[in-house]
Amino acid sequence: MKLTDFDKELLDMTTIPENVLQILKDAFELPILQYFGYSEDEMDYVPYDGICVNIGMMKYEGHEIRAKVRELSKALAKEAPDYTAFASEYFIQLEEGEDCVAIIKTSDWADPIRAAGIAGFNAQISNQDIIDKLTSWKKDFDIDFKVIYCDMQQVDLAFLKKPKDIEAFAEEVHDFAPDLVDRLPERETDLITIMNDEDMFSLYWD
Repeated sequence: MKLTDFDKELLDMTTIPENVLQILKDAFELPILQYFGYSEDEMDYVPYDGICVNIGMMKYEGHEIRAKVRELSKALAKEAPDYTAFASEYFIQLEEGEDCVAIIKTSDWADPIRAAGIAGFNAQISNQDIIDKLTSWKKDFDIDFKVIYCDMQQVDLAFLKKPKDIEAFAEEVHDFAPDLVDRLPERETDLITIMNDEDMFSLYWD
């Protein structure tokens, strides 16, 4: 699709190159906007070195969003490996429940978590606590994953490498983020089923 005047302004305002902007534009055929990420210094969402498309509310099912992010990730891996795609909440002209799909310049798997500002506020779990826990799980369970979706309360992670002992890993997830598991009808049994069938896991705090 042809670049608009605003697309060209975004190229000047961010470090996003034209081919990366075009990948996002072609994937959704929606206007490209600047992504807003969380700033601990500002304690608010501020313009970020990234771009996004507002996919609105209830436009895509969760599995459709995850599939879109995976497609974008494959395209970026070939053309721009220093850029990462993920879905998140949308903080420009905020409408509750709206989501976006964003691309930011990073090869650090944890940066989408930092940008979204997720924390377990009621459980006294900070953004850094979440990153530290996920880092330790990478080592302790010999797993790998990619952030697919992240907002202030929840992060969805797609397995790139699953744990060999998925039951033990499910127990760890339950201990760290019980609000997620406790809202599943069969609790850890359902969590294990999701991990096996959808190749992903989530962390959530109410």
